[in-house]
Amino acid sequence: MLLAFGFEYIDHTFKSPQDVEAFLNLPLLGSIPRKGFKDKKLIKTSKQIKAFSPAYQNLSDQIYLLMKDKNLKSILITASSPSDGSTTIIANLANFLSNKAGHKVMVIDANLRAPALHKIFNIPENTGLANVLEDQVSLEKAVHNLGPNLTILPAGNTSLNPTPLLDSVRMANVINVSREKHEVVLVDYANLKSFKDAHVLCPYLDGIVLVINEGKTRRHVIKSLLAPLKHKKANLIGVVLKNRTYAIPKIIYERL
Repeated sequence: MLLAFGFEYIDHTFKSPQDVEAFLNLPLLGSIPRKGFKDKKLIKTSKQIKAFSPAYQNLSDQIYLLMKDKNLKSILITASSPSDGSTTIIANLANFLSNKAGHKVMVIDANLRAPALHKIFNIPENTGLANVLEDQVSLEKAVHNLGPNLTILPAGNTSLNPTPLLDSVRMANVINVSREKHEVVLVDYANLKSFKDAHVLCPYLDGIVLVINEGKTRRHVIKSLLAPLKHKKANLIGVVLKNRTYAIPKIIYERL
C-alpha cells in the first residue's frame, strides 16, 4: 500500500477528466477510450466504427455545438508531443463531421516538418499548403475533395524554414478563404514540445483544442507549453482526453 501511494505521489500525469479540468481550468470536450485505439488510422471498417462511433460522435457534436455557439469556424488541434495522436483524432473528427453530420469541413495539414494527414487519407503529398504559401500553386489546385463535404489540404513539400511560411499573409489568406467556403476548418499541427509554430498560427485561428494523453502527458510540462500561447492570448477552448481508461465499467459512468 505504501508503494502504491508513493508511485501515485510521484506520478504527475493526468489520470481523469477531473484532473484535466481542475489543473488546466479548461472544459473537457470529450474523450477517446484506450481499448482498441490505433494511431494514424482512420475509422473505416464496420468493426472500428462500432467501437468508436459513440466516442467520436459525442466529441464531434460537442465541438460543433461549441463552435456554433461561440461563432468559431477555424480551430487548431494539437498536443504536447508527437506520440499523443492528435492527427488521428482530427482525421476522425473530420470524417464524422462531414460524412455523418453532413457539415462542410476543411482539414489543413500545417505540420510542414513531419506531415501525416496525407497517409491517413491516402492522398498525394507532393503538392499542398507549403506550395501554396510559396506561391507555386493556387489553393484550389492544392486541395483534395473527398466527397461533397470533406476537403483536405495536405502539407506539401518545402525546403524552406516552415515558421516564416506559416507566419505570413498568405497563411492568413488560406485560413480566411477556407472559413468562407466551409462550416468547419480543422488545422493539424505537429506538437507544442518540438516546435513553436503554433505560436505564429494562433492569431489566424478562432481557437485551439488540446489533446491530453491519459497516463502519459505530464501536468507541469503541458502547463509550461501552454504559457506562451496564453501570453499571445490564444483562445484555448477545451481538451480532448485520449486513451481514457475506466476504473469501473463505462456503462456506469454514462448512467451517472
